[in-house]
Amino acid sequence: MFAQATWNYKLLILFMRKSITLLFVLSAFFGKAQIWFDLGAKLGYGPSMSFNKNSFNNLDYSYKYAGAFLYGGKLSVNFNPNHAIVGELLFNQFTHAVNVQGNPNKVNLKYMQIPVMYRNNSDNGGYTEIGVQFTTLNSAQFNGADVTQQFVKSNYDAVLGFGQYIGGGNVFGLNLGLRIAYTLNDVINADYRTSLGNAIYAPNNAESFSNFKYQATHNVYVAATLELNFDFGYLAKGSNCHKGTRFKMF
Repeated sequence: MFAQATWNYKLLILFMRKSITLLFVLSAFFGKAQIWFDLGAKLGYGPSMSFNKNSFNNLDYSYKYAGAFLYGGKLSVNFNPNHAIVGELLFNQFTHAVNVQGNPNKVNLKYMQIPVMYRNNSDNGGYTEIGVQFTTLNSAQFNGADVTQQFVKSNYDAVLGFGQYIGGGNVFGLNLGLRIAYTLNDVINADYRTSLGNAIYAPNNAESFSNFKYQATHNVYVAATLELNFDFGYLAKGSNCHKGTRFKMF
C-alpha cells in the first residue's frame, strides 16, 4: 500500500510540473489575452470493456454489459472564451464482463487517472475536448480474486469528449457531456501474454489452445459526464505603480 501511495504521489507531482510548464508556454503564445481559472467536480458513468481479438472471435466468449464509474475534480486554465487547457484527477472503477460457456466472469479494475485536455468552447455553450490520459492501476480483481500482477502498472489513453452548458450563473456552471477513452498500450503484464492466459482471455478448448496467438488487450469506455464548474480567479496586469501580473479572485 505504501509503495502504491508513493507511486501515485510521484505521478501527481510530475503532472503538476508539466502543467505549470505548459501554462507558461501557452501564456506566452496567447500573449495579451486575459487568463482565468475554474475548478470543477466531475462524475461519469457508461459502458466499458477490455477489448481482445481472441475473446471477441471465440464463440465460447460472450461479452456482457459492464460499466465504468468515474469521479474526481478538475482545474481549467482559460486563455480566452474559446480556448482552454483542462487537467483532471479522476478515480475510475472500471469493469469488464463476459460469459465463457455460460459461466459469468467479471474483472474489476480500479484506476487513478490524470487527463490533460485541450477544450474548445463554442459561443452557444457547447464544447469539444481532446487529449491524453495518464493512468495508474490501484487494484485488479477477477471474480473476487486479486489479479493485480496480471496487469501493467501504467497506461496511456486517447480521450475525446463533447459537452454542453446546461445551466448556472455568473460564477457557477453545469455541463453535461460525453467522454470516450481508449487505452493505447496493452494492459496485460508481459508475464501473462502466454497460452496459459490471463483474467481477460484464456484458451478454453482444444481448438483455441492449438491455434493460440497472443493478441493485445485495450480498455475502452464511453461515459456520460456531469461537470460542476466554479470560476474562482484570473490573472490581471498590475497598475503603473505595480508592474507585473497578479492573481485576483472573482
